[in-house]
Amino acid sequence: MPARELIPPTTQQAYDVLCAANIVGIVEALRPATGASDTGDAEFRCRVCVPHPNLENLPPQVSLRVVVPAAFPLAVIDVYPVEESVRGFPHQDAETGKLCLRPGAEAPWDITRLQCYIAWAIDWLREAAQGTLLAPGDPYELPDFSRRDQRLPTEKSVYFVESAASFDLWRPWAGQCGDVTLQALKETPALAAVSFRFPDEALPYEPPFNESLLEKKQLCGRWLLLPNIRHFRHRPAQTYAEMRELCNRHNVSFDLVLRPPWEVDNQEFGVLLVGFPIPRVVGAEPCEIHWQPLIFNTWRQDKKQKSSGHQSKQDLFRQISVRGTFAPTKPLPWGKSTNVAGERLFARTGHQKSLTAKTVLCGCGAVGSAVAELLVRGGAANLTLCDKEPLEIGNLCRHTLAGTDVRWNKAGRLAGRLATTNPLADIKSYEVSIPLPPTIPRQLDAIWARLCDADLLIDCTTDEGAFLWLDQFARTHHKRLVSIFFNFGATMLTLCASGKTTSCKRVCELLYKDIQTGQTPVAEDQWDVRPPQNEYVLPGAGCWHPTFPAAGSHVWMLAAAAVNVLIPYLAKPLCTDGLGVLIRRSPTDVDIAGPRPLLEIAWLKAYR
Repeated sequence: MPARELIPPTTQQAYDVLCAANIVGIVEALRPATGASDTGDAEFRCRVCVPHPNLENLPPQVSLRVVVPAAFPLAVIDVYPVEESVRGFPHQDAETGKLCLRPGAEAPWDITRLQCYIAWAIDWLREAAQGTLLAPGDPYELPDFSRRDQRLPTEKSVYFVESAASFDLWRPWAGQCGDVTLQALKETPALAAVSFRFPDEALPYEPPFNESLLEKKQLCGRWLLLPNIRHFRHRPAQTYAEMRELCNRHNVSFDLVLRPPWEVDNQEFGVLLVGFPIPRVVGAEPCEIHWQPLIFNTWRQDKKQKSSGHQSKQDLFRQISVRGTFAPTKPLPWGKSTNVAGERLFARTGHQKSLTAKTVLCGCGAVGSAVAELLVRGGAANLTLCDKEPLEIGNLCRHTLAGTDVRWNKAGRLAGRLATTNPLADIKSYEVSIPLPPTIPRQLDAIWARLCDADLLIDCTTDEGAFLWLDQFARTHHKRLVSIFFNFGATMLTLCASGKTTSCKRVCELLYKDIQTGQTPVAEDQWDVRPPQNEYVLPGAGCWHPTFPAAGSHVWMLAAAAVNVLIPYLAKPLCTDGLGVLIRRSPTDVDIAGPRPLLEIAWLKAYR
C-alpha cells in the first residue's frame, strides 16, 4: 500500500492547505510517522526563516519535524527542531527538544489547525532568537528536569518546604553542601526532606512535616546548593559531564559531593538534592530555594553489577565514573520534587491566608465531613475533629468517606485521609462526644487541651445539648463559635457565628425571632420544616432512628456555600456583633418560567 494511503484524509487535506499557504519550505513531504506506520500518525519536515543575526546565534534557517496524530484535528500536534543549536530554551522539553506552544484549545478544530500550529512554531522561534520567550514579569519557569525513559531506583517524589521565610537561611551556603535526612510518607508515594544540616553548624533546618505521616526508617542523603542550575541557556545539566562542568564553574567538585550518598550503607538508593535560588517572576530577585533530586544506585548495587569482588569503594567509584553509572555521557537521574510549603501547595485556592486559626470541629457527619474537607483543601493546617460515632454503610450516600471506612470511627478516618492532603498540617481526631463531663477524666486531657488552645470552634453536631455546651465553653474561654446545620430535605442551611460580646446562642435566638416575626424572606415553615411521619426514612429493618431524604449533592452544595461565607468572615478581625446567615437551595425540579439560582444567601445580618 502506498505510504500516503496510510494517512487519514483529513491530515492530507490539512497538509495541502499548509503547502498552499507557502509560509514554510517543505524539506520532506508528508509520510507515516517513524515507528508508527500502521497507526495513522504522520510527519513531515519543513524549514523556517529566522531573523539573523540574533541574540541566541540561531541559524538563519531552522528545520522542524512536525508530527500530526491520527486523531487530527482533535489532538495536539508536536513540533521538534532538527538542529541541536535550537535547544535549551524555556518552553521547551529538555530531552526531546519539543516546542511548548500555546494551549491546543486556542487552535481551530478543522483542517486549518495544522497551519495554526506552524504559525505558533514560527513565532516561538522568533522569540527564542531574540531571547524573549520569557518576558520580565512572567511567572518564573523552572528548567525542565523531565525523565521519561530512564528507570530510577525509586519513583517516589521528594517533598521539600521552602519559602521566602527560609530563603535568608540559605544565603550564606551557595556553593556548599551538607547532609539531608529523608523519610517516606506512609500514605503518599513521596520522600519528605525532614532535616538539612549545615557544615560546622549545630542547629539543622527541620521543615515542620507531620511526624505521624512519616515512616520510622530514615534515609541519609546530601544536599548541594548551586548559585545557578542552568548549564546551557535555560536547560539544566543533562549528563554527568555537564554536571561536573557546571559545578566546576562554581568551584565545586561534583565527585566529592556525589561520593558520600553513593557510599551510604543499608539503603537501596542514594539521594543528592541539588538546590538553586529562583525568583517568583522573571526579572525579579531570587526569593526561594528549589531542590531537585538525583537518585542513583549505591555502591552495593554497583558492586553487584560489576562483579568486582574485593574491589575497594574508591577503585569502584573511579571505575564507574569512567565507564559505569557515573560515566560522562550517562544521563543524570533527575527525580521529581515538589515544594509543599503552604503558599505553594495551596496556590490554587484563595483561602490559605485566612485559615490560620486553630480549629476544633465537632460532628463529622454529612455536613461536618464536607466542611472539614473544604477547610483542609483550602489550606487549614491545624484542625481537630471530634465524633464518637462509627461510620455506617447507610452514611455513605451523604458522607465524604468511602466503604473502606465503614465500622471505623468517623473522626479518625476523616482525619487520617485529610492529613495526606497536606503533609505539614496538624490534623488530629478524638473519639469523643460533646458535651464533655463536668470533671474531665485523664483520658480526655488531650481533647480538653486542644479545645482550650483553639481559636475557633465549629459545631456541626445538630445536637442541641452539644451546642449549648460549646456555647458556654466558648463564652467562658473567649473562643469564636460557629454553628452550621441544615433543615429537613437540606433545602436551607443556617450559619450562626459569635462576636466579641455576642454569643452564638444569642445570634441563633435573634435570628429565629426574625424568622418568626416575618423579618426574613424565609418563612418559619420553610426554615423549621416539620414533615409528616410517613416522610421519614428508616435506613433498615429494625432501625429505631429515623432519618430524612437529602441528596449528598445538596448537602455538599450547602456546605460549600457555608464555607464560602465563613472564610472571608474569619479573615476579618473579630467584632462585637455576631453573624446570622440563611442559605437557601432551589428545588430540583426544572422551572420552565425562567432560570433561578441553585443557591442564594437569603438572609445575612449582624446581631448584637
